[in-house]
Amino acid sequence: MKRKYYATWGLVIILASLAATSVRFYVYQGSRPYRGTKTAFKVPMSVPVPDLQTIREMEQLEGMMDRLVQPRESDRSPVELRLFGYEPMARGKYPEKKNLILPPSEMNYSLTLAFRGGKSRFCVIDGRFYKEGATLKDGGKILAIEPRRVLIRKGRFQEWVTVGKPEESVNSRTRRSGGSM
Repeated sequence: MKRKYYATWGLVIILASLAATSVRFYVYQGSRPYRGTKTAFKVPMSVPVPDLQTIREMEQLEGMMDRLVQPRESDRSPVELRLFGYEPMARGKYPEKKNLILPPSEMNYSLTLAFRGGKSRFCVIDGRFYKEGATLKDGGKILAIEPRRVLIRKGRFQEWVTVGKPEESVNSRTRRSGGSM
C-alpha cells in the first residue's frame, strides 16, 4: 500500500470503530429499561446530645490530650516482657580494679547542628540543645564544639562526632583514649 493512502485508511478505521461503539451503546441502552432519577427525601438522623456534666468532663479531658499524645519521660514505663518468657538479669556491683580494661562505651550520637554565637558555642545532639561544657543525659560531656563536629568525652574515651547520622559519621571519627591505663 502506498504511503499516500495511510491517512485515508486511518480515517476509515477510526470511523468504523466509532460506529461500532455507538451501535453497541445503542443496543445496550435498548436492552434495559429506562430508569429516571428518583429524588428521595431522607429524614434527618437524630443524634442524642450528652448532658451538661458529660460535656464538662470532655472539656477537662481536652487539656490532657497533649500529654497523652506526647508523654513526659517520667511517665514512660519500661516494657514488660515477662509474659513472653524474658527474665531480667539482676545488676550486681563489681569491685573496681585499677588495671581493668573496659570495652569502649557506645557513642552513637546524632549531631544535627553545631554553631558559634558570639563567644559561646552551641550544638544540637539527639534533638536536644547543648552548650559547650554541658553534660549529656547518658553521662557524656561536651568538651569542644567546632562548626561541623563536637568532641565528647564519655568515661575514659573521647570522640569527635560529626554532623549527620551516626551511621554516616562512624568512618570519619577518630577515637583516642582519654587517660592512662
